[in-house]
Amino acid sequence: MFTATITTGAKDLANNTLASNAVWTFTTGATPDVTPPTVTNKVPAAGASNVATNASVIVTFSEDMDPLTITSNTILLQGSGGGAITGTVTYAVGAKTATFNPSSPASLPTGNTFTVIVTTGAKDLAGNALTNNVLWTFATGATPDTTRPTVTLKVPANGATAVALNAKVVATFSEDMDPATMIGSNFTVKNGATNLAGTVTYTAAARTISFTPNSTLPASTVLTATLNHRQSRFSR
Repeated sequence: MFTATITTGAKDLANNTLASNAVWTFTTGATPDVTPPTVTNKVPAAGASNVATNASVIVTFSEDMDPLTITSNTILLQGSGGGAITGTVTYAVGAKTATFNPSSPASLPTGNTFTVIVTTGAKDLAGNALTNNVLWTFATGATPDTTRPTVTLKVPANGATAVALNAKVVATFSEDMDPATMIGSNFTVKNGATNLAGTVTYTAAARTISFTPNSTLPASTVLTATLNHRQSRFSR
């Protein structure tokens, strides 16, 4: 068993330190990881047409990736003439996704075909690279996307009773979401005014966000799940 520790010597840009050391343990297996990662989901999808001109490109990997290798040098977007589209790349660790955002909110020309390239410079945490570059194309439509997303499904349902103590809380969206916004501060489960401790994960292919509590839910208690300003109540 190994123990990792980040001490209170770590500070933010305002010189604030961690409140306490962050400590966690893990146990190694018997063999090294030699399996190359793969791309498991592409947004926009390969061959998609009429894509909004302000769309982001989202790439989901089969496993956790080394964030230092997920950059604008390994996630590329090219126009129909082969010219590079400028933008920024962010990596959401829990969601295993990389997001390419064009530099301008509506920088993609209308009615054009674009090529996404994920290069073999993208590597997993064990240093294994993609076996080959991954390429696909999509075409833009004439307008940006200005329609707000909605939550289409809540589990447990609003007002549900007798929910299992080991249940997850899951919400499904009406469209693909920015994985960088699918974080704990945007999805909470509360017992009264107290946030329950848990892990928030986003599954891009299913358009779902999940809250997995660190321990079993309190029995015979009304809990409130909040996704930004949307609330759902259920009880156990």
